[in-house]
Amino acid sequence: MEGDENAVLLASGLGDDTGGGLFIYGEAVERVDRLSSTGLSYSEGRLCRALWAPEGAGAAGELLIYDERGVRHYHRVDALAEPHDVIWDGRELAAVSTLTNRVLWLSEAGEPIREWRAPGDGDAWHLNGLVLDQGRLYASAFGRFERHREWAANLDHGSGIVFELETGVDVITGLACPHSPRAVDDHWLVCDSARSELLRCDRRTGAVMDRAGLNGWTRGLAVGERHLFVGESAHRLSDAPGATATIAVVDRDSLVVEDRLPLPCREVYDLLFVPREIATGVRRGFRTNASRVSEQDQLAMFARAGVEPARLWATGDPSLPRAAGSTSESTHPNRSWRTRRSSCAASCPIGDPCSSAPFSPIRFGPPTDG
Repeated sequence: MEGDENAVLLASGLGDDTGGGLFIYGEAVERVDRLSSTGLSYSEGRLCRALWAPEGAGAAGELLIYDERGVRHYHRVDALAEPHDVIWDGRELAAVSTLTNRVLWLSEAGEPIREWRAPGDGDAWHLNGLVLDQGRLYASAFGRFERHREWAANLDHGSGIVFELETGVDVITGLACPHSPRAVDDHWLVCDSARSELLRCDRRTGAVMDRAGLNGWTRGLAVGERHLFVGESAHRLSDAPGATATIAVVDRDSLVVEDRLPLPCREVYDLLFVPREIATGVRRGFRTNASRVSEQDQLAMFARAGVEPARLWATGDPSLPRAAGSTSESTHPNRSWRTRRSSCAASCPIGDPCSSAPFSPIRFGPPTDG
């Protein structure tokens, strides 16, 4: 985390017009890839990353599990629809299936083994955030509605909640589209997204103690030693085309904004501090096999040139030494080619006729008859 030289900040993002991806913040922002992403969770040397799959796309939920060497597991989870937060709860990986009003718990193989389901049809509650505190799992939701996306007509009506998943008991109420709840010291932090605020609430009563007015749609929260890092997304509907997100750097005590970091996509979803070695694994991704990576890179080079190669690599046998200025011919089923050894009178330190060229330098000439 902030203050730890071994930690870096990750940001996940998405955007209908800008695309999304995963980003690493150091001295500058580094875009790792362009895979639109939502929830991030780190535990015991593993990072889980949820890939965005919006309603109507017909795609299953997808999770990537990284360690310091790269991608360790890929899980396709058909029951995971519109994935939002993910979190390791100490035993299993939990993931929010927002479109089906559920939280799923997954095995090591990525198979659903149990679930919690809220009442209502489809995306009735808009479940999104998960946080583990003292062994108890809490979730944020836009409200207890009955019909699919009924909350869309009540965005600023104070129906949003943070509640304990097992008991259903509310710990914070009166919110407007809450995201990213965090339990910190003797209080809660939560992004009150529709009101562009970050709230600090009493741990015991849930009452608002302080608030920071920010920009855009607040979502994504990482807690540093001296600062809070809060995502500020450009609004999907009201902001200009091409508008992009920022990360507000907020003083942890005063909640005053001290800086803003740019993010090259419209929306930020999650923010998370991870060890540097995990960031190295994130950069490597699926590129864990040097031979496969080399082949894929070579094919990509040909594809960019619009060429379908007959051979992936240029190969050949070294020619036998010949006198300077001599010629040799090679045959082809349809034509022959004349080659000529380059002449050079310069004195070379290794004794070869021309040390500025590779061994047995060859100059290819036009095809000759016969």
